[in-house]
Amino acid sequence: MTQSPQDRSFSPPGPQAAPKPSSAEWEGEQLRIFTLRRKPVFVLYNDFDSDLDGGIAERAVLETVGGVCRALDEGGRQVERIPLVPPLSGAARALESLPKGSTVFNLFEGFADDPPSEVALAIHLRTLRLRSTGCPPLSLHMGLYKAITKRFLQGAGLPTAPFRVYERSGEAQE
Repeated sequence: MTQSPQDRSFSPPGPQAAPKPSSAEWEGEQLRIFTLRRKPVFVLYNDFDSDLDGGIAERAVLETVGGVCRALDEGGRQVERIPLVPPLSGAARALESLPKGSTVFNLFEGFADDPPSEVALAIHLRTLRLRSTGCPPLSLHMGLYKAITKRFLQGAGLPTAPFRVYERSGEAQE
């Protein structure tokens, strides 16, 4: 027998009447909620040669990695950092070693000498069915080809800043 909407009533329980869920702890009168999943979040990022003087971009990536790890840790999640170095096949093996159903916070921006590696890694994340943050592979791929992307956006009626494509390196100075 099913209940009709009129038969159902809901009144939120007070703090004393609320059950103590396994994903929470009671601190005084406040409920401190943790994430339900106890699996770690894997943070992927580009590793940089510590012997080289890292530029602003490299330092910014490492600061972002630190901030993401702190936020996840404060949210009750176990975090594991995975710095990626070339070749791409090694990075792919690192992903293949992760437990099935893992969550990946993807901060990888491709290897310096191989920009499409960012797209390849995102595709591999999908192939392995790992949950991940970041742009879908097609969006990453389009970002590698700015002129094509701008024409695509213009074709969709979206305003874009004026641009010019230079075919030769010296053409910009002419």
